[in-house]
Amino acid sequence: MKRHVSILLGFSLMMPNAFVEKNRLPYIVWHVGTGHLLSGMTRVLSVLYHHFKTVDNESIPMKYVIGYASLLSPISIKRLFPNARNITPVKIPGHARCFNSYGTLSVKAGLAQRGDKELAHAAAVLRPGSMIYALAFELDKKDYETYRRHEFRYDLREIEVFSRGAAKPLKAIMCYEGADHLIDTSLVGVSDIYALYAEYGVSSFWNTPHLPAQVYLRHCLAAARELGPDDVANFLDTSYIHDRETTLRGYLSARDIDVQDYVARAELSGVF
Repeated sequence: MKRHVSILLGFSLMMPNAFVEKNRLPYIVWHVGTGHLLSGMTRVLSVLYHHFKTVDNESIPMKYVIGYASLLSPISIKRLFPNARNITPVKIPGHARCFNSYGTLSVKAGLAQRGDKELAHAAAVLRPGSMIYALAFELDKKDYETYRRHEFRYDLREIEVFSRGAAKPLKAIMCYEGADHLIDTSLVGVSDIYALYAEYGVSSFWNTPHLPAQVYLRHCLAAARELGPDDVANFLDTSYIHDRETTLRGYLSARDIDVQDYVARAELSGVF
């Protein structure tokens, strides 16, 4: 018994005073001395485990990333990346969105079929004089790896963005339009780009003539609507279909769609 109490006292002496006081280690040692050795030791080990687990989590470097389309939804962010934090509205000058990426997730989830014309998802593109509104959020290492797999087709680059609440800039990773030969197929467990082509029945994933995937588009607009009218207007007017000339607002209007009603009826999807 004395030996075990000495060990526990040694634990308490090794800990910083504030930690000992906060976690009541003297009480634990006294408790052990009354005969409850197992309970006391369990309590000590539990305290130590949770303390160092917290320290470890806090020491993990976080990365800011950007959501400008489906990840304009904080709900989607937290569902896909459970440890995401510091979700911040930002503005990104010199950029626009282009619906020029084959929507692999829409096809995989059964929201669109391979032969459909409406299959395109959005990518960030450089466009002088344009500015997109987006969300920046921090991811830990585990969630960042999930992010890389989720955005496997894109070219990930670190850029400077600006908080919409202040002029403060921050560095963040954003998904740009990519190129097929740059796709890291290992992120999705596929041997090479040709195997990926075969999986989706396509000859290219970028700069295809597809129109916006409908469920995906409605999700993006619903996410923008929840952020506010300025975000909706920004999404409609700084997003382009594959020709890089027709804005999303123009595209919808040309199809005799009441844009205001379309936005009002848009719903978030549990897929994105």
